[in-house]
Amino acid sequence: MKTMKILLQTIIFMFFAQTSYGQFITTWQTLRDDTTITIPTNSMYTYDYTVDWGDGTTSTNQTGDASHNYALKGTYTVSISGTFPAIYVDYDSDAKSFLKTVEQWGDNPWKSMKGAFEGCEYFRILATDIQDLSNVCLLYTFDVYDEKDRLDRGVWLMCRR
Repeated sequence: MKTMKILLQTIIFMFFAQTSYGQFITTWQTLRDDTTITIPTNSMYTYDYTVDWGDGTTSTNQTGDASHNYALKGTYTVSISGTFPAIYVDYDSDAKSFLKTVEQWGDNPWKSMKGAFEGCEYFRILATDIQDLSNVCLLYTFDVYDEKDRLDRGVWLMCRR
């Protein structure tokens, strides 16, 4: 009986680990009830993705910006799967106030990181996996704060191979 329980737990763990591995996972924080967030996209690219908004709601077949209203304030884990070639927060987007972390890059092949996280307030990249930048060739600077709120200015050199 104990062996059967361990086997079942292992199968369940493997299922959940496998289904979430390929997703681009972020956290978003709303400070008020009844707040709408928008995942901004870059109109130069083709999208077909699904968003798990982290509150029991899922949006499928998204082909551009995706918006969702959260009834209650809080921090939500948002997972994106499918064709999602670029996130484009930019300074003009409201997303910069809500997007807080990248938890996982997933196996999504990115096409651009231009404007990806520009202007994000208190934003951190906590992902330990490596993003697929094989379709990108651009040089950008970015500012990221570590767990002690120290600025780490970095440069990405991305080239198509």
